[in-house]
Amino acid sequence: MVDTALLLALDASSSVDRDEYFLQTEGISIAFVDPEIQEAIAAGPTGRIAVAVVSWSHPDRQSLDLDWQIVTAETAPAFAETMFNLPRNIEGGGTAVGAALLRAGTVMEGLPFPAIRRVIDVSGDGKTSAGPLPGGARDALVAQGITVNGLAIVNEEADVDDYYAAEVIGGPGAFVEVARDYEDFRRAIRRKLLRELRSEPLVAQSGATVSRVPSAATTRTLAPAGRSGPVTDQLVSPRRTRPVPWLMAWITTASRPISVFSR
Repeated sequence: MVDTALLLALDASSSVDRDEYFLQTEGISIAFVDPEIQEAIAAGPTGRIAVAVVSWSHPDRQSLDLDWQIVTAETAPAFAETMFNLPRNIEGGGTAVGAALLRAGTVMEGLPFPAIRRVIDVSGDGKTSAGPLPGGARDALVAQGITVNGLAIVNEEADVDDYYAAEVIGGPGAFVEVARDYEDFRRAIRRKLLRELRSEPLVAQSGATVSRVPSAATTRTLAPAGRSGPVTDQLVSPRRTRPVPWLMAWITTASRPISVFSR
């Protein structure tokens, strides 16, 4: 049993260059070495969550980059290192949000243990340009008791947050977190994970609210609205070797102390 089964679905389409893609995985890695994230995991009824990672682009191009792993406060640093070293397995292709949700649903069906909550977390910087529209897949997921949240990166399309709010998210307490660009992703994903992992229940609201914070990301909260196609898993881009100096530099300038995993 785990408190939350969290599937992270990362945009790897043509609009996401190499550096931008790895800013997503680095942001998730940094979040899991944050003490507040670790405290949120430990505070749950079982003190355990499960995490899987899917990357996606065109309708026939999705990759299960990391199958389900149990994460506790104690193992979060090791998970962060695994996340930090993931290669990019999908590169190029259209933006198929609907197909990504279908694949995410398939992976969620393969969850090998019961979960109190099941959440799919879709990150992306564009609207659907290929494959099925996301609404049908979203509605099917919500009908299974799965919440779909979004992290909209608005550097390519300024209204992609509105698109995610209307067409992608669904389920009790579903919300969209907004990052101004990929550099802002690390702040956005930290806030998003805290909201998803804290043990107090999310409360659905009857309307949308937007809170815009200068030099930070934005959260949109909506009431709930509402899986599987061909897949291609192919290694395109091995993990780059930039990081320890960069990661250390970010941590030393962050507003909160963050414990660092060993390299």
